[in-house]
Amino acid sequence: MKRLLLIVIILIQISCYENSYNNTRNADNNIEYPDIMVTTENGKLENGGTYTLTTGSPGEEVSAAFAIENRGGETLELTRYPEICGGSGEVFELNVEETEMEVAPGEYTVFSLLYSPGNNSIYEQSFVCIRIISNAPDTEQYDIYAVYDR
Repeated sequence: MKRLLLIVIILIQISCYENSYNNTRNADNNIEYPDIMVTTENGKLENGGTYTLTTGSPGEEVSAAFAIENRGGETLELTRYPEICGGSGEVFELNVEETEMEVAPGEYTVFSLLYSPGNNSIYEQSFVCIRIISNAPDTEQYDIYAVYDR
């Protein structure tokens, strides 16, 4: 089952679109345009990266917080709120109540993910793709994967 889950995640990652863009830097070597990076309590989560959720008890809820950072020199504009774009979406829920649609250079906004399988053991190994669309020219579509593995 784990092997199948890994294969599905890899196939979804391969299908992700990433626009290659020549990094434009100013005289101070700072990026001049909006530049997106997602971070967690564990550090950076690159585009196409995977975050693992774990819990000790079947059916137990677990959540994770994510920050969308603007590491560029212009305002980062989210085209829409982060959204679930694939996987076991029925047991995951995004909370975007505190997510700002515009992020100034050097600032961040947040969203969280809740995994809530109930007592259904078929979800002991689940994953979800989270998509963030923005005006960052080199990563207009930023996909991250959250995997639950008990």
